[in-house]
Amino acid sequence: MAQRGRPKADGPAPKKKDYNRLEYWLQPENLDRIEEWCANGLGMDDLAHNMGICKTTLYGWAEHNELMLARIRAGKENAIEMVENALFKSALSGNVVAQKFFLSNRRHDKWAERIETNNTNNNSDNITITFDD
Repeated sequence: MAQRGRPKADGPAPKKKDYNRLEYWLQPENLDRIEEWCANGLGMDDLAHNMGICKTTLYGWAEHNELMLARIRAGKENAIEMVENALFKSALSGNVVAQKFFLSNRRHDKWAERIETNNTNNNSDNITITFDD
């Protein structure tokens, strides 16, 4: 049976007096952990949980510390790239839904499901367009 709840932090938990200090998390090995957690798909709530701090503290630290924010963003970007690669591989293997999603996002001009037009009619008359199936 799958385990429910929040992801567990790797390695031993930090001493209570250490983890609630910004300096502790700015150490290179802890910044690596933060980036890895983000690369594994953790959102800010789960990241704060793994760090043993409240999310308000994490947001404040990230807002005022460019190094921490950069590592969080790098981890999230890594996660996005992994999903993009998986989507691309799935599309190449014949997954029609993945192909459609990929093309509609990468070639929006050719594969969009809706057509957008601009009305250059200067009067206030409503225009109705009906498409027959």
